[in-house]
Amino acid sequence: MKKSLFFIGIIIAIVILSCGESQKPKEKKTKWIGQEFEEGLKLNPLPDELIYPNAEGKKLQITTDEKEKEIILSTMDNLNKVDKYYEQNLPKHGWKKVIEGSYRNSRKSSLYYEKENREALINISPDNDDRIEIIVLLRFAN
Repeated sequence: MKKSLFFIGIIIAIVILSCGESQKPKEKKTKWIGQEFEEGLKLNPLPDELIYPNAEGKKLQITTDEKEKEIILSTMDNLNKVDKYYEQNLPKHGWKKVIEGSYRNSRKSSLYYEKENREALINISPDNDDRIEIIVLLRFAN
């Protein structure tokens, strides 16, 4: 009798534990979804001011939860011209530069801006094809 009560107790415990497992919220996995650009593909879903006007899109990536969006652009314009565009135009659209996250030298520029619940990280550097590559990462706060 004691053995059968013991086994019944174990079966009940297993059932209770397995029910508890199924009620746990599933962890949301975030991954990047990448997309190569084809001619004519729109450069959104980033705000227009983050897209350098004289550039062509190379790649767009968005996390599945859409909290991070990254676009890679390419232009024939020089680094100084691209850097100046962002320095002059982002503040006009309400973006505030974060000095601690920004730096610049003769070969590369990294800019860090915040606006409302978003932050934009912009890296500008030469690529292997004598062009300037612009990587814009837009993050949304929780």
